[in-house]
This record gives sequence, structure tokens and C-alpha cells, in this order.
Amino acid sequence: MKTLTLYSDNEENLRLLQELADKLGVQVREEEEQILNADFPKKESVAEVLRDWHQHGGLQTSISDPVAWQREQRKDRKLPGRN
Repeated sequence: MKTLTLYSDNEENLRLLQELADKLGVQVREEEEQILNADFPKKESVAEVLRDWHQHGGLQTSISDPVAWQREQRKDRKLPGRN
């Protein structure tokens, strides 16, 4: 089984997607949008979000070992279209 997650504020589009899912026999599960981090309420500007994030520890809370993180990010990977 595979999962596809769609987000929309447009009720008409959601209704059309529901109708299509019904015709295709696809199971639909409706869920309310979840805020990624409940500690950070919705902000009006990016500056407010960044300021709050910094006050809550910033990257130090997300990436505990920056050197290990950088090594992980820089691992050699096969690139598409190259052998």
C-alpha cells in the first residue's frame, strides 16, 4: 500500500478529489492539518519564526553534532545520468 498526502484550502478541489477517489476505489482518510512543531505557534512573518526558533535553541536542538551531520550530507552519491 502506498500513501499520497494532499493539502488544500480549497473546499471545491477537495470535493472533486473525494469524488475521484470514490470512482477509483481509493481509500481516503481525512485529517486536520498538523503544525510541525506545537512549540511554535503560527507567526505572521519569517522573521518572527526565525527569532522564536533561535530562542528555542536553533540548529543546536536540530543537529546535535554538526561535524557528523556535514559528513553525512557530503557522502558521495550516484548522480542521475552518470555512471
